[in-house]
Amino acid sequence: MIIVDHGSSAPWSWDRTSHAHPTPEQLANALDLGTAWYSELLDTRARMATGPGGQRAEVIDTIVALRRKAG
Repeated sequence: MIIVDHGSSAPWSWDRTSHAHPTPEQLANALDLGTAWYSELLDTRARMATGPGGQRAEVIDTIVALRRKAG
């Protein structure tokens, strides 16, 4: 299972209030999958994004990759 989520808000976002973006670990734990799954990757990656007015900013993506155990 692969989940990619927002790890930060872009400066041009409509709602830039104190919205807390979960960490990869928090996101994986919130799924509450138990011991039948294990983490392949819990990470964040930075990338450049382009806003509606052409402005550029670095944003963070949260990446969670989980694998179900065999058997």
